[in-house]
Amino acid sequence: MRSIEKRCAALLMAVLLMLGVFAPMSAQAAQKITITPELLWAGCEYWRSVNLGDFPEDGKVLSVTASDPRIIKVVYEGTGQHDHYLMPLKKGKTKITVQYQTGSTRGTASAIFTVKNYPNPYKSITVDGKKINLKKYKYYFDINKYKKPTAKITLKLKKGWKIAYTDGISAKNVANEKSFKVENNKAFKIPKGKNARAYVFFTVENKNHESLQYGIRIYR
Repeated sequence: MRSIEKRCAALLMAVLLMLGVFAPMSAQAAQKITITPELLWAGCEYWRSVNLGDFPEDGKVLSVTASDPRIIKVVYEGTGQHDHYLMPLKKGKTKITVQYQTGSTRGTASAIFTVKNYPNPYKSITVDGKKINLKKYKYYFDINKYKKPTAKITLKLKKGWKIAYTDGISAKNVANEKSFKVENNKAFKIPKGKNARAYVFFTVENKNHESLQYGIRIYR
């Protein structure tokens, strides 16, 4: 009688395992993360983090390293997806490697990043008709204590370059940022208030689809 009971119990266990009621006791593989190779410009002051495709919300970045730190310096500040920055220093190529953790498992992803010399695609950039010194401010420009209700930014580009897209972010304070439409050579409103600000970004690209961004930050 007991042998029949044992055989029935074994058969029931086999059926339950086939149905997935009891998960097999095996380690799960780490979620596969990919890195998108990037083109950076030497001396760019808009530092970028590595673009980690399909990175989960509970994932942690354990380390970010460059095979040649003379080309790209990595500033690592924490385990979040964007808690690190890449500082492109000089022309060349280097492998960026990211070690990460998803759940209880760890993985590694890497890609080759390219750094090129700054191409200076701008003939001129003006704010309300006043030229920005592009030799001094290659990638961004700050304006403090802005008094006018609106601002107008005009980019004139060298041959072979065009404006790919624009972004605008305005806020009366840090807690209520919102996006707004920006167009070249057209005025836009600046929020009122002591801590109000507007950030405008122009992304330009050449025929090879190599892109470069210029940012203007306006503060009240």
